Amino acid sequence: MNGSNNLEENATKPIEFCPNCLRKLQSNIGFDIAKRYKGLEVCFQELGGLFEADIGWYKKAIALAESKEPVSK
Repeated sequence: MNGSNNLEENATKPIEFCPNCLRKLQSNIGFDIAKRYKGLEVCFQELGGLFEADIGWYKKAIALAESKEPVSK
């Protein structure tokens, strides 16, 4: 969860947390990752336009989060 020093630097950062930060948050707070991704997908669909790539990413992430198979490295 690296901070930003200015707007230009902030604009280049991805919307989503890195896998390590996401896992730390999930283990400490105990939220459902698939449910979180579904909510974010709905939000981006409502915003539309510039977020089409993000919507696609969340669809894939939801499918992965809901799968029962472990993720290989």
